[in-house]
Amino acid sequence: MALGDAQWRQGRLTDAAESYRRSLALREGMTDPHPMDLATCHKHLAIIALEVNDPEAALRELDSARDLLTAAYEPDHPDVADVDNHRGEALRRLGRAEEAHEALSSALRVRSRLGDHPDVVGTLIRLGALLRDTGQIQESYTTLTEARRMAAAAMGENHPYVADALCALADTLTVMGQDTEAAGVLTEAWRRYREAYGDAHALTRQTRDRLDGLGEAPGTPS
Repeated sequence: MALGDAQWRQGRLTDAAESYRRSLALREGMTDPHPMDLATCHKHLAIIALEVNDPEAALRELDSARDLLTAAYEPDHPDVADVDNHRGEALRRLGRAEEAHEALSSALRVRSRLGDHPDVVGTLIRLGALLRDTGQIQESYTTLTEARRMAAAAMGENHPYVADALCALADTLTVMGQDTEAAGVLTEAWRRYREAYGDAHALTRQTRDRLDGLGEAPGTPS
């Protein structure tokens, strides 16, 4: 699992998935495997699947993880909420909006007990995207603005999680017809990614490409 995590963070997604599968096979071969360990393997395989845009495979892994966890814990256990957070994103990408909303709302209900916290930020970003997809544009804007505020409050104004919220907010601003504002928000996100990860990182490059597509050319941060 640790090797898979390192490979994942290096962007070596195929290698990471193979490491997670090996971990899952080893754990399934144990006499009495812990359900949390098995669920973690399934969840990490799902995260890789989402990164390569295979939401169907992700959902299969996440459903397996959830079944393992709910057999051992209450439905409002934090680890169940973690899985529901990712399930909501997989379901959103599959166009199953009602189920996605149910999963994300459940995750948010459990996680909101944490106050201003990175886990809440992640769920708010996914919920904001879902609201945008379903035409609830003002609600999406409000949700993503709160995600941005919370990310800064929890981790500092220049943290990459702030950039994550800004990228999602830019999408909603574009739908609202506010292209200039969207470009400004994306520039803020790009500067944060660049400072945190450097120019070569995928998130930095992807955000720069989005700005180029809007006809913007961000300068070097001071």
